[in-house]
Amino acid sequence: MRTLVFVFCSLGYFGATQQDETKGVSRTYVTEGEDAVLHCSSVESLENTVVDWKNQNKEEVCLYDRGRHCEDRRDNQDEQYKGRVSLFYDKLKNGNASLILNNTRIEDTGNYTCIFPLLSSGIQSSTIELIVERVYKNRFGLKKGAVQAPFLGISDVTEAGVELQCVVRGSSSKPSVEWQTCEGTSLNSEEPLVSETRGRYDTTLLVTVTETKTNCFRCVVKQEDIYHRIDDDITVSEKLFEKKSSHDTQSSHSTVVLVSITAVVIGVLLLLVLVLALIFTRRRIRRKLFNI
Repeated sequence: MRTLVFVFCSLGYFGATQQDETKGVSRTYVTEGEDAVLHCSSVESLENTVVDWKNQNKEEVCLYDRGRHCEDRRDNQDEQYKGRVSLFYDKLKNGNASLILNNTRIEDTGNYTCIFPLLSSGIQSSTIELIVERVYKNRFGLKKGAVQAPFLGISDVTEAGVELQCVVRGSSSKPSVEWQTCEGTSLNSEEPLVSETRGRYDTTLLVTVTETKTNCFRCVVKQEDIYHRIDDDITVSEKLFEKKSSHDTQSSHSTVVLVSITAVVIGVLLLLVLVLALIFTRRRIRRKLFNI
């Protein structure tokens, strides 16, 4: 018998969620292979309207359109969800738009948005984060969820270089996180930022990189207690480093211009002092001749 994991998300006036809240997004955890139910509801009947579920990439997960079921509308449905999703169709009249996602996979991890575009009260939507965990046994026989691939991105471009961000979310044990080049060279990075909620850890590690032959960088995540390692790569566009070089060139040019202007001003001042000294000297000579 499969286990159903219920996820409750709120559209403002909905019931309270039983999951963790992170920056306003409800989060739940499910073990790989289990069925997940992402709960979403409205005070209005949904039987004769549209219910649209999308993933974080705006890809179609399940579209119910006034009687036409998800299973009947597969043309635009993402391949990942075909044959694995449905709604409680007999509950739509009661405002229940919960999504059933069968046989969850690691790649199902991510944000899902429930959208009601045609309600009489206007468009409503809500987002919930699903984390699918793979379970291992550590040397003590305890089961712990292995973290998924980290989220990588560019957070800033500065004079020092391009700042990269590696985010590990929802790990059941505190992981070690390291930035490397794709060739395996460790990079000096800042201290990781770690937050803990109900025994789950979110870890963020920043590093500032400069241009290399490949501009390819890797974030490596390890959970030593379950002998788990996972990593992901990011390639930085040369244009971002060109912006930095351009900025450095402009700065150097500005410095040269400033030095040149300063030199000219000093030269003018010295010339002015010399002229004044000559005038003063001539006046003294004239006064002496006049006195004679």
